[in-house]
Amino acid sequence: MQKAKLTKRFISFIMAFVLVIMLIPAGITTVGAAGDESKFLAPIEAPIAGSIPISTAAQLAAIGNDSDSLSKNYHLANDIDLSGSEWLPIGTSSLPFTGTFDGQGYVIKNLTITGDHRYAGLFGYTTEAMIKNVGLEGTNIDISSTSSDVYAGGICCESIGSNSSISNCYNTGDVSAATTSSSYSVVVPCGGK
Repeated sequence: MQKAKLTKRFISFIMAFVLVIMLIPAGITTVGAAGDESKFLAPIEAPIAGSIPISTAAQLAAIGNDSDSLSKNYHLANDIDLSGSEWLPIGTSSLPFTGTFDGQGYVIKNLTITGDHRYAGLFGYTTEAMIKNVGLEGTNIDISSTSSDVYAGGICCESIGSNSSISNCYNTGDVSAATTSSSYSVVVPCGGK
């Protein structure tokens, strides 16, 4: 009789333990993500295989230097500070960014774009691109044009294509656009069309 009670208690204990374990969410590991994940709404996964790490402002700027670089996959390896220079957006309507950019929970700080630009943001123009897990802090975008419509957004100002996505991103700072022509200006909070 004593043995039967101990067996029942043991089985009850094991069942309770299993229930508690089942209630703990499995979650997604954050391999490679070291940014302040509390600012992101979704878990951050490891970067895709073969993705090119970006560690410096110069490496980030080089993404838009030639058409071949615009179709590759990239991920941030640390926070990047762009203080002291004007940012040239990655991608144009004639040479759009078509790859993947994964911020890995890191932050790009002090992105500044001023003056006469048609597209202004970290990414100027993308087609069928994926941008995710990146934060912008201290952004200062203030563009204008006297001859054409203008588009401004912190992360990306124009994103075209049914497979395009901008997810788990944020921007803190100022973004403004104005035109004095008969065209229009568009300011988007994080992404485009």
